[in-house]
Amino acid sequence: MPLHLTKVAFGCRTIESLEKRVAARASGGEMRVATRMRPKRMGELIGGSLHWIVKHRLIARQQILRFEERKDGRIDIVVAGTSIPLGPLLATTPAI
Repeated sequence: MPLHLTKVAFGCRTIESLEKRVAARASGGEMRVATRMRPKRMGELIGGSLHWIVKHRLIARQQILRFEERKDGRIDIVVAGTSIPLGPLLATTPAI
């Protein structure tokens, strides 16, 4: 069973702005997301999902296709070129 990652969609305030970013960065049905940290369980993450966080909520996900090393020492998370919006959670936690 694959594992999943979460990542903050820095600079995005809505699902629409994230979708525009994904559309602008996608090429050939793939999108690259750079990260400085190498996931310890990379093999188990392939086939899982990268979940995007906006305003402390999971709003969309993309399938993780593979990982590639960059020349500058960072890692590219190669994900599917389309995002899948996530619906509201069934159980909500009260605001503090």
